[in-house]
Amino acid sequence: ASRASAKYLGFNYTKDEILNTLHKRPLTMTDIETLFNNESKDRLFTLLSENKIEKITKLRYLLKKQILCF
Repeated sequence: ASRASAKYLGFNYTKDEILNTLHKRPLTMTDIETLFNNESKDRLFTLLSENKIEKITKLRYLLKKQILCF
């Protein structure tokens, strides 16, 4: 099923939950728009500004490599 036709769910994710999700797979902007509420989006962009995640294309966000290396 396409997320493009998915209904807005707007979950509230903590920074740790966002990092855990990104550890499993990258997210598209459609994923973010569908799954994240505004506070969670703010947390995602804070993680980006803190250099804990990186934008890998126009649409996807991924954990920084050094975070993946435990």
